[in-house]
Amino acid sequence: MVHVLRFEGDRVSYRNRWVRTPKWQLEHSAGRALFGSWGDPRTADPLALDQDDGVANTSILWHAGRLLALEEAHLPFEVYPHSLDSRGYCDFHGELKSQVTAHPKIDPITGELVFFGYSIAGPFTPDMGYGVVRVAC
Repeated sequence: MVHVLRFEGDRVSYRNRWVRTPKWQLEHSAGRALFGSWGDPRTADPLALDQDDGVANTSILWHAGRLLALEEAHLPFEVYPHSLDSRGYCDFHGELKSQVTAHPKIDPITGELVFFGYSIAGPFTPDMGYGVVRVAC
């Protein structure tokens, strides 16, 4: 869930909204949890098999004019900052080929997004990747 506080003069407004990832949309439509525990397909409903299980629930980052919801196993998920509507996964115009850590850093001089990703060859593989993104989504 993403939260926003707006300060306008002497007034403050608040809004929150679930990030509507494909996983959220599928479970919301079904009215129940479908994906089981920790991505284990043995505990998942058959409706969830081979479906995107991204949750975008670990951190929020503002980069290159975009509000991104992050987690460890998927691409960044963009959210519109004023409405909190979900826009979708952001691959930075095809530059990004694998997941991004939920805690990337922004180079204070260049503005580049610097990150790593692990298990980039698939779940539970020992591979790690390192990346730098120079453009907006």
